[in-house]
Amino acid sequence: MQLSEHFFRRKLSEVRDVMSRRGLDGLLLVNPLHTYYTTGFWHGVVGMERPVFCLIRAGEAPVLLVSKDLYGHREGKRLSPVVDEVLTYDEYPYAGPMTTMEWAARTVEDLGLLGKRLGMEDNFVPVNDGLCRPWYDEFSAYFRGTTKRAGDLVARLRMVKDDEEIALLGRACHYADLLTQTTSELIEPGAREEEVGAHARRRVEERMRQELDVLVPGMAVSGLVRGVPRGYADDDRADDERILAPGVPIIINCFAIVGGYNGESERCGLIGEPTPRQQELFELAMACQLAAKEAVRPGASCAQVDRVACAMVEEAGFDYLYGVGHGVGLLGHEPPWVRGNNPMVLVPGMCITVEPGLHVPGEGSFHCSETVLVTEDGCETLTPYDGIHRFDLP
Repeated sequence: MQLSEHFFRRKLSEVRDVMSRRGLDGLLLVNPLHTYYTTGFWHGVVGMERPVFCLIRAGEAPVLLVSKDLYGHREGKRLSPVVDEVLTYDEYPYAGPMTTMEWAARTVEDLGLLGKRLGMEDNFVPVNDGLCRPWYDEFSAYFRGTTKRAGDLVARLRMVKDDEEIALLGRACHYADLLTQTTSELIEPGAREEEVGAHARRRVEERMRQELDVLVPGMAVSGLVRGVPRGYADDDRADDERILAPGVPIIINCFAIVGGYNGESERCGLIGEPTPRQQELFELAMACQLAAKEAVRPGASCAQVDRVACAMVEEAGFDYLYGVGHGVGLLGHEPPWVRGNNPMVLVPGMCITVEPGLHVPGEGSFHCSETVLVTEDGCETLTPYDGIHRFDLP
């Protein structure tokens, strides 16, 4: 499964519409996820210092500006269904006798933007080594035109998913749920957390390889799913504290990525019988999660949804440490942030997690996470697996 050429052409049209409204003659993307979202080109090196630029103009095909090192591995191959031209620079931070940013500025000028208004994103992964200037600042100093910050332009479009994205999200959520189920079935007293998680992950990844016709390189092969049940404790636990034992709350936290899109499924459980106190905390956490999910609907603000969960937790006498959730898409955590006083209003097509809960020092962490799609009249749960919505692990 992957996004179609029609999807990318549609997104380019939407981007150009926003550019026109903002009075921009061009848009220079530096966020690799945004380049993928608008062109389908994924280079798999999100944290690399060598920038990949994508120039979008009205009435013209996008142009990719990449390093010779990156392009050399793909020369002769079509990098994108909507890109016809790829230009290369020598290396970062210098492209021959000039800096890479100066080269980019001159190249963009030569592509018709000299003296024009250009929107540009800020660094996706800032090079904060104390030596290199932020990309936006350096590019703007060289560019002979007007530069406007436009980091939010594509990000705002990404918050509302269309049918193709929802299909990929749904499939990713299916595998995240499957990983939750598989992990729960492998849990037994005396098992090691990392071994249970690794075994479950291998099973589900094999299913994905068999059932998916296309795995986007670097986005759907390794590290796609995580399902490590963990007792409530700090990460610096002693080795024997990583053995699953009766009576300790367990959270199974699972992710999957299909065609670049993330799904999240998280459940809470316990080996053996809960104490009355544990049962009370678990039921409160589940009631809080259900109330928050019922509050998710078009027109509700993120703040309003979060206040529903916050009120329930605080009225029960506990500190509210978890927000309700976050957006899900090309990143596992992205806007909209359903937390705190965020005034952003939910609209159909947004995909978020609903995961408020309790964090009780000395007793455990009690919460579940479901991925939901905001619909016309409420929300649809994309991770419906409820096999361990109770303290019933074997």
